[in-house]
Amino acid sequence: MSNWNDLPVVILTMIFRNLGPSQNSVQCQLTCKAWRRPAQKIGFENVELTQPEQFEKFINTLVDTGLGFVVEKISLQFQSEQTEHLDKIASLCPNLKELKNNYCYDVLYGTIEKGKANNHFSKLTKLSPPKEFDDVSLVNRYNSIALSLQDSLQEILVIEETNCQGIQEIREKLSSFQKIRLLNYYSAQCKNLYGIEELLNDCPSAVSVNVVFPDVADVASDFKQPVSSYPNVKKLKIRNFMGTCKVYSYLMQVFPNLKEFFMHSNWKKKNRLQEFPFEDMMIVETAIETFNYLLPMPLFHINSIPMQDPSEFIKDVYDTTGKYKSLVVKYIEENIYNTMPFISAQKKTESKDKIVILLHCRQPKAFVPIGFIEKSGENLQSISLTLTMATSDEDDSESDEYESFLRAPQPKDSDYHFLDILKKCPNLTDIHIGKTTLHKYGNRSLPEKKSKFNSLRFSHCIIDLTFLPSLSSHVSYIRNFTLVNCGPFIDYNNYSIDMPHTEFHKVVFAPNFLDKTFFKVETMEDNKTDYYATDNYNGTYKKCEESEYKASLKREKFTSFYLRCRTFSSLRIKDMDFNFLLEKV
Repeated sequence: MSNWNDLPVVILTMIFRNLGPSQNSVQCQLTCKAWRRPAQKIGFENVELTQPEQFEKFINTLVDTGLGFVVEKISLQFQSEQTEHLDKIASLCPNLKELKNNYCYDVLYGTIEKGKANNHFSKLTKLSPPKEFDDVSLVNRYNSIALSLQDSLQEILVIEETNCQGIQEIREKLSSFQKIRLLNYYSAQCKNLYGIEELLNDCPSAVSVNVVFPDVADVASDFKQPVSSYPNVKKLKIRNFMGTCKVYSYLMQVFPNLKEFFMHSNWKKKNRLQEFPFEDMMIVETAIETFNYLLPMPLFHINSIPMQDPSEFIKDVYDTTGKYKSLVVKYIEENIYNTMPFISAQKKTESKDKIVILLHCRQPKAFVPIGFIEKSGENLQSISLTLTMATSDEDDSESDEYESFLRAPQPKDSDYHFLDILKKCPNLTDIHIGKTTLHKYGNRSLPEKKSKFNSLRFSHCIIDLTFLPSLSSHVSYIRNFTLVNCGPFIDYNNYSIDMPHTEFHKVVFAPNFLDKTFFKVETMEDNKTDYYATDNYNGTYKKCEESEYKASLKREKFTSFYLRCRTFSSLRIKDMDFNFLLEKV
């Protein structure tokens, strides 16, 4: 092929469709004659108009160019009661699949009703439902129009409300909608979740189901034995619903092949979890069965699973698929919403190998065994664990970091340690640990080879002075090492990062400073020691004498910082106002 002008129209159209914004389509139209027609087609397939003047110009363009046949979707993002131009859409755009106007449903429905009376809109696949389901008139108009479009619609809304006259007719004739792919279901009672089966029996072509309940709906605690399963359904979304142990068992049987699962509950309102029956809360065995059901899915998000014992669950659940490389486990402050314990979990499409688990329950005082680490840690490359500040049982809400450090209970050698995580996860490159106590490793044996990390971050941790030297003995290189509001304390206001065997590319340290700060930086590779002093919050520094640094260790209003490592490229020390950067030449 000699040049781009010789590309077939089909291939050009495929390329233009992936260019993104409509401005790119316009530029392609102006490039050459060969590109103009296929670029115009892409530009007119999906049209969004924000002003009445744009709509008028769009109609005139369709009349002049005859390109109405390529238009598939029109979205009007403005409010207007004028129907003159809308009525022309019916004849100008014979292949239109969706006409959307969320501001004027009366006008929208009137346009479609007129068009259908003149044998237009025969290819509409989507009909926008009214936003407010209590508007009986609009709901009945929606039902009437939907019935007139039963040969083409691919999405439909079924509203379970007794005051809507068209509901019964929709339910009776649902089997005549042969092309439905997305079934939307709104019900006033949670127990009607089990009505999904009846709808799917009449609508076997559906591959996606959305279920919405009122915000004040009760918890569905009863259980119905499934009559049949629907393996062709790939997506399920349920809103404003609190799933019980029995409900999850039901869903796993009815929808065995889901690829996407979304369940959302407004549990923060009206203390709904306080009213949740304890006997209906998820037991550990069922929770693990549910997670094994979720893990193979490309996308899932469940924001509240009431659970009797989340701490036991997190110890036993693990990656049965072998596909997850990134793990986030975060304990949320206990009783922050005065609720019963529960967990949240999600996996996003854009991060297909990452799972996030939030535990709303009593937090551990230190590291605890986590099933994803203990049983499937060899697959993990990134972990983020946020626990809780490990202090004594006394209330230390008003105390500072150093006082918390002094009061933190000393772990036993038999306790679970940070090194246990590293030994179970030999392929880790990125680690974030938050809100816990980091102590020495005790009598544990070190890994055979020294580790290298892309990122190692500790935030809001109490760090024992022996921890970092112990860590350094088996970590040879860290590209980005970050300490945020952590306390590797020498004593009050004096901090230490002592890792003599480790090379850093970048070190970031963000403590709470007082006044003037002194630094001691010691690099083992060149056997060099330098001392620096900074002014208050201006980021400038100068070299100082060793005696000045030692004096700062004893002065209450001065802060001292000590770094010992094999070598480093840059050291940054900062807080909200202070930003000190030292780059090694």
